[in-house]
Amino acid sequence: MAQDLKWWAEGDLLDACNCDLLCPCHVSFHQKATNDTCEAIWGVNIQRGEWGQTPLDGLRAVIVALAPRTHDRRRLDLPAVHRR
Repeated sequence: MAQDLKWWAEGDLLDACNCDLLCPCHVSFHQKATNDTCEAIWGVNIQRGEWGQTPLDGLRAVIVALAPRTHDRRRLDLPAVHRR
């Protein structure tokens, strides 16, 4: 049985999507998008953090997502992580 991996992060998040007010994905991945397709881009700048025993300090990433409203398995995520 897999163990739950503990993680935490502090830093900056830029969130932009085509929903009306707030990206429902950041509230809960069980929320539906405002439109038939969610088009989103997230920018992450982690100043301090850990994923289990792995330090995340200084990590930067961009995630581009194209997903159907129901967030089913047809979702397309394109992550790009800045090289340290």
